[in-house]
Amino acid sequence: MCERILNVRKIAKRVFIREQLSVPVDIISVLKKSAKIECDDIPFADAICTNLEKEPLIIYNENTTESRLRFTLAHELGHLKIPWHRGDVACHTEENLSEAESRYRELEKEANTFASELLIPTEWLKGIVYQYKNIDLNDILNQITTGAKVSFLAALYAVCEVLPEGYYVNIERIDYGYNHSKTNRESDICYLKDKSNVCIEWLKINSINSGVISKSNVKVKWVYLADVNPSICIDRLINKYEIKDSGDVIRFLSISFDKYKLSPANYINEICRRLPSGYVLKIQFNNSRYYKYLRSNNTLIYANIDESSCSEDEWYNKYSNSSSIYTSEFFEIYIWEFESSINIIDTRKDNRNSKEILRNIVERYFYDDEQKIFGKVNGVIGALNSKKKKFTRDEFYNALKQRFIGRVDLQQIIEDDDFDKFLIQKTIELYSK
Repeated sequence: MCERILNVRKIAKRVFIREQLSVPVDIISVLKKSAKIECDDIPFADAICTNLEKEPLIIYNENTTESRLRFTLAHELGHLKIPWHRGDVACHTEENLSEAESRYRELEKEANTFASELLIPTEWLKGIVYQYKNIDLNDILNQITTGAKVSFLAALYAVCEVLPEGYYVNIERIDYGYNHSKTNRESDICYLKDKSNVCIEWLKINSINSGVISKSNVKVKWVYLADVNPSICIDRLINKYEIKDSGDVIRFLSISFDKYKLSPANYINEICRRLPSGYVLKIQFNNSRYYKYLRSNNTLIYANIDESSCSEDEWYNKYSNSSSIYTSEFFEIYIWEFESSINIIDTRKDNRNSKEILRNIVERYFYDDEQKIFGKVNGVIGALNSKKKKFTRDEFYNALKQRFIGRVDLQQIIEDDDFDKFLIQKTIELYSK
């Protein structure tokens, strides 16, 4: 959250405390202390806030519902209380201001934030959310709209700022023709996507609760996946079930998702991080277009399909040491295991440096295209070298070997007996600097 928005929330909290307010806030009484209020028929806006620097006047639209009017007036109070808001402002308190100009949009967003914090104080809101989080998002929203006397949309967007871990909310604004998703910033949910579309049915597998809420031009799909920390739970399972090969991976997945009914969307990222180096996983929902590839720690293997005619899956099948599949009722996890841990051997008997070794290899096969080949090889090494601090020397060497797997355009170079010597010598040189 940007600093200005945080400051706006602080301003609203100070007003709430100084005026000794309670929920539901008597917004008209508060506003009358700072401005004159008039009601009129305004065809182009919800309200007008004018003469801010002298004797503020707020004119609001008489054709407004109570909940919308309360938010509108709190919004106008925001323009009065936020120090950098000056001049005359015609306000639209709709949460989506996608067509407004940049400066206007920023001012309106800040005034909306002020109104939300004043009418739906964060601490009060958190109490409601955590009291009802295991029940139903619709119940949470009903408690907020009734208790704070605000609209469904105001309650919805406020809730999305304090979602507990494990909550996913997708908001479709039918009137504006777009949708966006909200989740706790600390959540580690694995999303399966077809382009930008998230697979909701995948998120619902072994979830605690889920539902759909439709209100006029708004459709909300929500899922509550879990209320526990994935790392703590996986720690316990890892201590019980050791993972050495792909067969162990399948057994571990079965125990996690079939026996203990863990949410795969909530846990698969953490599980993948705990696997030994060298694993590539593909999670796919019911053989559909919704999928995602994951890699275990220190695994930098990516299908190089630009230089071949095969698909990504075919590439992994071709170049992996072994492959297997975990199948559930609703999804599959394809598992590819690659060689991942090779100790650097002693090359002291070879007095050549890495440049000399590579040049000798290239001259055997690509005498006319030396510079082009040097560029490709050094490009791979350079990309990994920028991340060198993340690896030990041996880990870097193994990662380097992984990056050259399946490079059809460099196949003769990679298969040369001296190529390992080149990688070893290059690694030693980089880590001796």
